[in-house]
Amino acid sequence: MGTPDSTADVLVIGGGMAGAAAAFVAGRSGMETVLVDPRTVFPACFKAEKLEPAQARLLRRIELFDTVRPVLTPIRHVLCARDAKLFGVEETEQYGVLYHDLVNRVRERMPASVRFCRDLVTGVDSDAAGSLVRLKSGATIRARLVVLATGVTERLGKQLGVERIWINRHHATAFAYDLATLDGEPFGFDALTYYPRDRLGGIACLSLFPIGEAMRANLFVYRGARDPWVKEFLADPAAVLEHDLAGLDRVTGGHRIASRIECAAIRLYQVEPPARDGLVLIGDAMQSACPATGTGLSKVLNDVDVLCNVCLPRWFETPGMRHDEILGFYRHPRKLGVDGETLDAAVYGRNVGTRAGVSWSLRAGLAYWRRRLGQRATLREYLRTRDAVGPTRRREPVG
Repeated sequence: MGTPDSTADVLVIGGGMAGAAAAFVAGRSGMETVLVDPRTVFPACFKAEKLEPAQARLLRRIELFDTVRPVLTPIRHVLCARDAKLFGVEETEQYGVLYHDLVNRVRERMPASVRFCRDLVTGVDSDAAGSLVRLKSGATIRARLVVLATGVTERLGKQLGVERIWINRHHATAFAYDLATLDGEPFGFDALTYYPRDRLGGIACLSLFPIGEAMRANLFVYRGARDPWVKEFLADPAAVLEHDLAGLDRVTGGHRIASRIECAAIRLYQVEPPARDGLVLIGDAMQSACPATGTGLSKVLNDVDVLCNVCLPRWFETPGMRHDEILGFYRHPRKLGVDGETLDAAVYGRNVGTRAGVSWSLRAGLAYWRRRLGQRATLREYLRTRDAVGPTRRREPVG
């Protein structure tokens, strides 16, 4: 393979959340780690703007929660509403956060054993002893293990023989924007999930939650990016929401869109684990997720935990890095479980929101009434307490 310019135990390609977290955890364990990404600072983008309770637990498990804590905004109650009426409230531990703030916080706090390389990977040559990574600058790095964490980008994966198995190329579209009250005051609730009256209208839900002092809106629809509905929504979002999410204005107390609308196409796929020595895939490089399910970051953080805390210590006890060893990561029960749950939730959610028939109507209705009846007492107590003390009017970041 030639003489490398430098060496590492682990080389991570891609500096998003999967790659940054993997480099952080591997480096903290004492492994000499290199993180390669063409951008010194991760740019602003719309992706994964809310941490669910399971993701907070995973961040604690891999000892990253305290690192990212300063950029998180806590969410303690999520109101649930439909047809202009509240029907439930969830007591929870969620956090609002802009994705690039989360990623950059991890990248800024890297252990000393992690070296950042601002460059672009052009090729990887592998054998049982490791891999030689070729960079656009002309430099090369020899690593025992290469971690491909390039997200939804296909270029390098295709070059390395990674083939995607497409489940739905037009699974959904997600939108994000800020909301503000008409009088400029804070909203009278912590967070809100609003469901459509028409199950077959293509809308999964609208999620409102705080990030810092802003109220963020995430809208998920089971329509492809080229669907006429998407064009109509971008042209006149207020009118579309008034029609498809009737009664929302009554629940919020009146609101307006206060930022540009960001849009992301959601494509659902898996990949067949490549039979290559010295290479492992994590995060969206391995399998995508639907953000409407709130499971995407769970899959990413679980990958990091299984890879760095379970597999790497065992792999590094012996020389080499053969692909039959790496298959143990893809077949780990916890990874298989989380990946399967993530995919099942995405497919099931779309079916409930798009498929006609008595069976799917009954499933959707059962889920609604189970939540409504199960949260009835909690909602009464929440409203009684809120009316007594008044709604929280200020959002404080954690830490």
